[in-house]
Amino acid sequence: MKPVAVDLAQNKLALAQQSCARLQHATNYEEAELAWGEFIVAAGTVYSKLEQGAKGVGKSEAWFGRKKRERKTDPLLKYLHFARNSDQHGIEHITHRNVPTIDGKPLGFLPEHFGKEIPLRVQKVDPATNEPIGQIADATLRGPNIVLRIVTNQMFGDYCDVPIEHKGKAITDPTPQHIAELGLEYLSTMVSEARGLITAST
Repeated sequence: MKPVAVDLAQNKLALAQQSCARLQHATNYEEAELAWGEFIVAAGTVYSKLEQGAKGVGKSEAWFGRKKRERKTDPLLKYLHFARNSDQHGIEHITHRNVPTIDGKPLGFLPEHFGKEIPLRVQKVDPATNEPIGQIADATLRGPNIVLRIVTNQMFGDYCDVPIEHKGKAITDPTPQHIAELGLEYLSTMVSEARGLITAST
């Protein structure tokens, strides 16, 4: 593995980390959309730098080939790749804005509730008498957030569903925030492995 490629990939990983952090702390739709878009671009560039660094270096080339195959088969990695291509080369929205409502009326939220689950205490009431029924129970209400969409590859006409699995484990919370965290964990490991290949290939 060429050392300069790993250094450049590390820089792109830092950009992915920064955009992921901004996504976690976003307080409105615009901030979240920008951070998500920056994250998927940085994630794609990490791959691009390492691909160039592996070319012509036997052991590294084989290693990157495995990573590339994994990106085609792992639902989360495939989605990040498709989303990046769709965002960069297409003209479709890759997310939509979820506005929580009750009886069709938008709920009001504080900025700090954006993208978060809000703990609540709820009490059932008799619709006829308005009297409380049963015990007060714990519940959660999701604040507003951006929501991932199916993304398409306009060039080849294929598409990729929102991931519900990564590395053989179910993703029960496919929010952009959680998907970015999982993707960042994978990218960090990949750059670390690539750095280990510098010694192995020199």
